[in-house]
Amino acid sequence: MTNDGNGENGNNGAGGPHGAHEYRGPSGSRGPSDPADPADPGVPGVGKGDPEPDWREEERELEERSASAARLFDIRRVIGLLFVIYGVLVTAAGIFVSDADLAKAQDININLWAGLSMLVLGLLFLLWLRLSPTVPPPSRREADDGGPGAVPSAGE
Repeated sequence: MTNDGNGENGNNGAGGPHGAHEYRGPSGSRGPSDPADPADPGVPGVGKGDPEPDWREEERELEERSASAARLFDIRRVIGLLFVIYGVLVTAAGIFVSDADLAKAQDININLWAGLSMLVLGLLFLLWLRLSPTVPPPSRREADDGGPGAVPSAGE
């Protein structure tokens, strides 16, 4: 075999230095696998007898978990709980204050007032969460099918 100067080895470029090699895909075809071939194992859900592939069921489960996680970690819940906890601590510090500390603050029990304010604010956040719960966005399937939670189009 001789090199003809353009990277081919004297066999008209057919498959490299050892002669012609032909690619055969998983189903025995010459090119990439044919997506319509039911015997091709590379196409999910085709030729297996099940109408819906396993990955769709897994996707549904992940969407449900994501929606519950969104409700669990709603920022109103986090802020409300933090304000309630700190409000209780600061209110307790205001209740058990010494006379010397009150004299330093010109007889204004600022810990008591700040603690009660924080407690009220935290309870308002939790009340807001209770009255207006988080609604998860519709899943792709519901949005495509027009199921519950889907946004109606302008023509409807």
